[in-house]
Amino acid sequence: MTGRTRAGTALLASARQYARTPVLLALLVAVPAYLVAVVGRVVPDAQVPLYGVDGVTATGAAAAFGTLMAPLAVALVAGISGLFLADRTTTDRRLVVAGYRPWQLLAGRLGVLLGVTLVASAATLAALWTVRPPDQPVAFAGALVLAGLGYGAVGALAGAALDRLPGTYVLLFAPTLDGFLVQSPLTSGGSDLAGYLPAGAPVDLAMAAAYGTPDLVVALRGLAVAVALTVAATVLFYRRLP
Repeated sequence: MTGRTRAGTALLASARQYARTPVLLALLVAVPAYLVAVVGRVVPDAQVPLYGVDGVTATGAAAAFGTLMAPLAVALVAGISGLFLADRTTTDRRLVVAGYRPWQLLAGRLGVLLGVTLVASAATLAALWTVRPPDQPVAFAGALVLAGLGYGAVGALAGAALDRLPGTYVLLFAPTLDGFLVQSPLTSGGSDLAGYLPAGAPVDLAMAAAYGTPDLVVALRGLAVAVALTVAATVLFYRRLP
């Protein structure tokens, strides 16, 4: 069996394992639908200020909350998925002993996590379309993918360091505090370092794509943070294998 064939087999095995977990499949649709479509509709549509969004000073609360919740929804789905995908140390060690290379197993995990991020991003964008379509849909979709990649890596790190239950709590609270409170354009002020948290660039890019002109520098910053977190998760993945 060639390296590519084994990597493909590892990808299919990871996908099957993911599909056998009903709660993960439900998250793909339920979280975007609830956080974006439902919250965006129940919030009173009063005018709220937007800080740091180019050319916009105020907008409807429903549209603002729906837009802000979109990166958070993808971050939650990808983070919890990364946590569950990383929690397979015993199985991975057996596969390595059986002849699989660590990079083949890693490719399978990353492939599934990327697929989950893309599906969650599509579901979130569809939910947002019922509230307020973004001005720049392609850039907005890119912001969602960056949020998923960043917190997917955070989930993998949490899965390597924590048991599943405490890791789930971390992946519920960390994206919420980061994406909804620290990065919120509904409040003024904040630290410049907040932009380098996993949700910093995705939220900035999403709000700019929704209401103004996206900044390529922000997108590159978000990609750099996602890559750095993925490298850290990869190093930890290798250290846990024989």
